[in-house]
Amino acid sequence: LDAETRRLLGVVLDDVRRLEGIPPGPAPADSTPGGLEALAVRFEAEHPSLAASLRQVADVLGKAGI
Repeated sequence: LDAETRRLLGVVLDDVRRLEGIPPGPAPADSTPGGLEALAVRFEAEHPSLAASLRQVADVLGKAGI
């Protein structure tokens, strides 16, 4: 993974930890509030077919109440 992807994944990990009530690790100096969205956009651009499949899975799980 390149440096930007690693940084964005760190931001996502901290967001998940925060949502679960786990104190986040040290934040990267250049983290941004839109890190998760930026990571999603980048993933969509680099892996469009996989992103579409993941959206379908998430939709099915959401409809199932999971």
